[in-house]
Amino acid sequence: MQQYLQLILASRAQEREHCMVIAFTSASPKEGVSHVVRSFGAELVRCTGKRTLIVDAQRLQRLQASNPIRVSQYCVETEITNLWIMPPDEEVAGTLEEGHLLQRAGARLHEQQLGQDRIQALRVGFDHVLIDCPSLKASAMAAMIAPYVDGMVLVVEADRTKRDQIQRAQQLVATVDGRLLGYVLNKRRYPVPEWLYKRL
Repeated sequence: MQQYLQLILASRAQEREHCMVIAFTSASPKEGVSHVVRSFGAELVRCTGKRTLIVDAQRLQRLQASNPIRVSQYCVETEITNLWIMPPDEEVAGTLEEGHLLQRAGARLHEQQLGQDRIQALRVGFDHVLIDCPSLKASAMAAMIAPYVDGMVLVVEADRTKRDQIQRAQQLVATVDGRLLGYVLNKRRYPVPEWLYKRL
């Protein structure tokens, strides 16, 4: 996790006064994106001490508030100082829109604008925002978010994700003008005992 953190901090070096928004996704479902986002967020706060928000992309999609003050009302601080989350099950009257309303004619373009506005609203009050997205195979959400965030991280499950899946995911991010920051190898197995690794 440390090397990925260095990658993010290096990317942020030229944007000191700019909140960095990073979206995490995977090529296919169940590769551990949510676990990686939570671990990454905790490590990011531990190393930087900066205010960091973790938000579920589906929760973000349902949020109708684009006012930064209103958005901050739905964020809750965790037991880790400076690590905040926007709970996925939060439902506040007047802030949610049912999925069928977004399927009307012209709603897709409207939703893209809302998505951009929401992400801009998240930048206020936080130094880092990490968005937990569904896989590129299961949902178009990550692809819709990609142009509006500072970068994408692709979670790859060891011994499961195929090379062609990774290449397709990489091409998709590039097609929508997203910036791929790198990959996180998840669920890696260590067949050699740790004590032996230390002696190598």
